[in-house]
Order: sequence, then C-alpha cells, then structure tokens
Amino acid sequence: MLGENLTDFMSQIGMTPTGGKTGSITRLRRQINRLFDAAISVQYHGDARHDAGLNLTVATGESLWWSDADRNAEQRSLLPSTVWLSAEF
Repeated sequence: MLGENLTDFMSQIGMTPTGGKTGSITRLRRQINRLFDAAISVQYHGDARHDAGLNLTVATGESLWWSDADRNAEQRSLLPSTVWLSAEF
C-alpha cells in the first residue's frame, strides 16, 4: 500500500516531509509525475548477429489526488489515488 497520503508514503520510504516551494513534498510530487509520464527505451547490442530492444512506459494512466492531507500525516485523503502500471513494466 502506498499510504493514506503523500506524507504517509514518504514516511514509509524513509523521507522527511517538508513543505514549501523547494521542500521534499514538492520535489517528490514532481518526480512522481515525471516517472509516470516517462517513456523508457532499453537497447542491447550483443555481437554482430544480435540486437534487442524494448520500449515501454511505466504507467498507462494515473489519477493522483494532492490535498492538504499531504501536509498533515494524521488526516486521511478523501479520494484514493490510483496508478495503472503498464503490462511491460
């Protein structure tokens, strides 16, 4: 489980939640959005007879709810966030 809110999730992975424009909450939120929007390309070039590759996305969709609950670890989010991971990932 990812947690009741972003602050709860951060605590679970050992991060200290801090607010503000350059705080850890803002930075992690930006990174989460970048990760779910990423397209990843993996290439393998073996010998002269074999090359392989895979193109994938991490998530096919997401519905992320950000609220004041992220500033208060005791307050639960009213709406759950959902991430649909791609089959390839």
